[in-house]
Amino acid sequence: MSRYPKDWQQIALTIKDQAGWRCSKCNRQCLRPGDSTKHLTKSERAKLTLTVHHHNRMPEDNRLENLIALKPQLPLVLPQPPTVKHPARSAIV
Repeated sequence: MSRYPKDWQQIALTIKDQAGWRCSKCNRQCLRPGDSTKHLTKSERAKLTLTVHHHNRMPEDNRLENLIALKPQLPLVLPQPPTVKHPARSAIV
């Protein structure tokens, strides 16, 4: 069972359209549906393919403020979860 909604493709398309098919992190223009890619290698196409990510990494949370259009090689930089502080160990003398 997928964690993404049935209309994920439409949601992702909406986010990409709202971003003007530009990466929200680096502002690079990415490929739009129908753009010619004959002159690009497979690797170049992959670098210019826009994807949609969830800020909180929860595919069930599709609020617009939780979604961002990014090139796949630009991961989200999310705050690290709080670390557990261990009590200092007393030195044995």
